[in-house]
Amino acid sequence: MTPEEFTNRLPLVTGDPDKAFTIKPPFEFNGLSARFFPLRASLDALQQLCNSYVNIVPPEVGRFRAVVPYAYLAILDYSQISELVTPSGWFAQVEVYFGVPVEWYKVARGKWVFHDWAVLTPYIFVDDDFSVPLGRTV
Repeated sequence: MTPEEFTNRLPLVTGDPDKAFTIKPPFEFNGLSARFFPLRASLDALQQLCNSYVNIVPPEVGRFRAVVPYAYLAILDYSQISELVTPSGWFAQVEVYFGVPVEWYKVARGKWVFHDWAVLTPYIFVDDDFSVPLGRTV
C-alpha cells in the first residue's frame, strides 16, 4: 500500500464531508506519560484468549502462546498529538488498554520454532471520539 492509499483510507475528522480533512502519519507525541500495572491472571485463561483472538489465522502466519500469568493494565496520557510533517493543530487523549505478552511461533522446516515476542491488546479504551476511528485505521 502506498502512503497516498493509506492516507485516503483514514477516517474523516468531521461528520461533514465538505469540511472534512484527514490527519496523516507520522505523529508527534508531546508530554506523553505511561503507567503499567501487572495484574495476576490465569495462564490457561490467557492462552484461551490467544486461541480465540489470534490463533485463528492460517498456520503459515504463526501461532501465539501466553508466557506469563499476567495481563498488563496500561494507562497512557497523550497530552498533545500532532502531525509531524504538516501540522494542522493537535488533540489530546487518555488511553487505557490491557496487554498480554506472548511468544510468536512459525513453522520452519516442518517444526514450530520461536519467531518473536509480541503483545496482544484485545481491549483498548480512549476518551476522545476522534481517536477511535483513527486508532482502528492506523
